[in-house]
Amino acid sequence: MGLMKLYKYFSKEYMIAVQSYYAWKLINNTASRNSNIYNAINENAITWNIILYSLQSTYFIALRRIFDNDEKSLSAESLLNSCIENISEFGKDKIAERKIDANAEKPEWLDKYLEGVYQIEQKDIQNLIDELLKQKEIFIKKFKPIINKVFAHSDIKYLDNSNSLFVDVKIADIEEILNFLFQIDMILFDLFHNGRFQQVGSYHFKEEEFLLKDVNQLLNKISG
Repeated sequence: MGLMKLYKYFSKEYMIAVQSYYAWKLINNTASRNSNIYNAINENAITWNIILYSLQSTYFIALRRIFDNDEKSLSAESLLNSCIENISEFGKDKIAERKIDANAEKPEWLDKYLEGVYQIEQKDIQNLIDELLKQKEIFIKKFKPIINKVFAHSDIKYLDNSNSLFVDVKIADIEEILNFLFQIDMILFDLFHNGRFQQVGSYHFKEEEFLLKDVNQLLNKISG
């Protein structure tokens, strides 16, 4: 499978994780602060519990796939390794092809534009992998036990005390991971389409902001 297609599948997986997480968080937070919404949700508590559990399961399982160790599976790490193996996909000739495809014919400005294209090297991608592995350590330490013992399997030892697995987990931990994955997504998008290489942290993370409006509209309709 081509590198661009692998990237698109990764981007889709990332969006599943980030959108399900923030939908889960915002529904909980909004209901806790607004008594009308809280009461409206409780009128159909069974359905809302199913929805919230499904959202939580979705983002945990999506993160498990993103940090998968299976060499045959698509993960953030395997995608970046494929970028190293196919570094020529980010060359000026490939950028030119994509710009021409997007415009149906060669734009007059293309030659000048290509002069500013960054010639990415394998070491640049390796640096991203090194940063990714730091996030992976957090995932393995704090989230993988929860996923393996509660969401992917029903570990008998934790049937009555699954909350103990969440003791050392902070909201900031998962949001840091999601923000980092967003940075990777945007860095690769810019490399593929614009020939620009930005550093981690260059992009403003707006997913919570974006979903807040949508979740609020839904909950306000429910609460009347």
